[in-house]
Amino acid sequence: MFKNSEKYLKSASPFLFVAGIIESIFFGYNFFEYDYSVSIGIIAIGVLLSWVSSLVLYGFGELIEYTKKIQKELAELKQGGSS
Repeated sequence: MFKNSEKYLKSASPFLFVAGIIESIFFGYNFFEYDYSVSIGIIAIGVLLSWVSSLVLYGFGELIEYTKKIQKELAELKQGGSS
């Protein structure tokens, strides 16, 4: 599980986005009977925050993936240069 953490992070990103949208709609609907503008604000901010957080999570997975590739290439260069 920890050897391929970048794949897990990148695959969890869309799930986080969809779950965040569903939660923000649910919470916004609960405030709908009290104040219409507050419920729309909750939904809009919730969708925006879930989108940004899923992008951050996916980007972090990409950083881990590229760091592993760079580390592997540097190790290959080191082995090739010393022989």
